[in-house]
Amino acid sequence: MKSLIFILLFTTNVFANDFLQFSDYGIKAGAIYGGPIPTKSLSNLDASPLLAPNLGIYYNYQFSENISLHSELTFTMKGASFNTSYRRDTLAETEIEGQKGTVPTFYTALINGDMSVIYLEIPIFFSYDISEDIKMSIGVQPSFIIGGKNDINARVIVGEGGFYDDIKRYYDNMRFLNFFDFALCLGGFYNISETFSIGLYGSRAITPLYKDSFKTDPSLETGKMYNTQITGSLYYRL
Repeated sequence: MKSLIFILLFTTNVFANDFLQFSDYGIKAGAIYGGPIPTKSLSNLDASPLLAPNLGIYYNYQFSENISLHSELTFTMKGASFNTSYRRDTLAETEIEGQKGTVPTFYTALINGDMSVIYLEIPIFFSYDISEDIKMSIGVQPSFIIGGKNDINARVIVGEGGFYDDIKRYYDNMRFLNFFDFALCLGGFYNISETFSIGLYGSRAITPLYKDSFKTDPSLETGKMYNTQITGSLYYRL
């Protein structure tokens, strides 16, 4: 994947410099909404997509009268928050009148997560002018993690609670995320004036969010997860 991204960026740069005519550049600001979507759903999983800012710069290169190359360099945040739980039978140690033993019981695991991961994105679009002010665009979006958090908090209650102390655990799952993310994009742009324009596109990653080495409880198995977002931005031409 690293080699693919390098070849893509290098080829795009050479192509833009040798064959395209520089058109304009500027700054952009907007918002991104969405989160990682699993390939398997859990009935007891309650997840909330993340709404976050999207800031950066853009460049336009004109290839012909109707076809252009639009590239960006943006900072954004992706993630989600979720809550889930599961119940399992177990044996608990006990002591009655000096006699130690085990009794059948159950435990309930309550799990909540908060993922807010900061990415450096490089969207690259090929755009076609369907009118003087409207462009339809298709492209790719390499992304790189530069920070953020992926926290998991778990609380285990034995039985109905109260007799045994609750067990609490914290997990930092940032190290299990894939550093590179590669998505396909589809959207469009609309010129409001000579200075301002707006853009809206959807993106769907084709690389999984987590590394293959990441393992979780079978009760929480969701299959592979893929970043899926909608990005809306206001562009200002400099």
